[in-house]
Amino acid sequence: MRMELLAHIPLSVGVYAARTAWDSHKKGGKYIVPTNNLIDKDFEFINTLFNNLKHWSVAEHIWYTFKIRFKSEYEKLKTMFYVKNEYNFFSESGKNEIVFSVNMRTLYEEKHSNYKNSNIVENFYKELEKFLPVNHQNLLNGRNARKENEKNGKDVFHCKKEYETNGYPIKIKPLYYYNVNDFKCDFSRRKHEFATFEIKGISRAFLQEIVRHDDLFAGTVKSTRFTLKELQEINDGDEKFAKFLSIHKESKPEEREKIFRIQKESLKTIKDLLNGGAKRDIVKYALPEGYKTTAVITYNIDNLENLIRLRTEGKVFDEFKQTAFVMQKILDDLRKRQKGGKK
Repeated sequence: MRMELLAHIPLSVGVYAARTAWDSHKKGGKYIVPTNNLIDKDFEFINTLFNNLKHWSVAEHIWYTFKIRFKSEYEKLKTMFYVKNEYNFFSESGKNEIVFSVNMRTLYEEKHSNYKNSNIVENFYKELEKFLPVNHQNLLNGRNARKENEKNGKDVFHCKKEYETNGYPIKIKPLYYYNVNDFKCDFSRRKHEFATFEIKGISRAFLQEIVRHDDLFAGTVKSTRFTLKELQEINDGDEKFAKFLSIHKESKPEEREKIFRIQKESLKTIKDLLNGGAKRDIVKYALPEGYKTTAVITYNIDNLENLIRLRTEGKVFDEFKQTAFVMQKILDDLRKRQKGGKK
């Protein structure tokens, strides 16, 4: 069996997602270009997150795509029979050859689970791990050792552009994108195409809608504890409260006024409770549906296009619909960019 790592999402994307949840971007997590070369604070942070606190959900943002050549058709079919599950993707790309995509969390769980499906699965993932960048291997093995000048591979991505959603205070920024179709492989393109987005300003109502598709993506949301801390620190005033709130764009002026008044009174009450010593985990139950937050989401593009199709047709929650339209626009731009077209 011969393996080659075609593309992957760098560690800095996972760090960015984690620091979004912990609201700790002031301490690190921001890189001009996504990279595996983390600063010491970020490597220690994500290593502690993964290997001490066991918060491996963030590792679902970090995907790898391999080309694998087998000695025979029999070896290929036998290996895929045992390895294939809902957490990985593979496509045949030639005689005795596949393209295989898997995320870091799955690699960890296959490596550290108390049960083993078979020696075939165990040996397959052990072999895959050898082809990962060194800092990825170190994290999987719980080693707090950071290699300097780590290679980032062929799939370097950089985008500063933020996209705005029609009628809502939502800004979407692509953090990473790769499509191994660029590597001249003959297989189903979308299964091995991935994108990570930062989405700022979505409402709690939006989150209720998107979790219906939680089998389609990896998602990390800014902790409500930290948004409540920000709320607690502001001075009273309509403009101050408004930055935390979202309202349906098609609401009538009198409806908007009444809804905002209800939302504002709710936030004032929450602020008073917090200042009176109430715990944030208790107070969060009083938050309005229009309360805004930030999420980092990674999609397999096959799943993303399915979500876009479902959420841009018929009677759909409008905030989600407008966001889906923008995500399709971003995806089109990313594909043009990779092919060398205009941004």
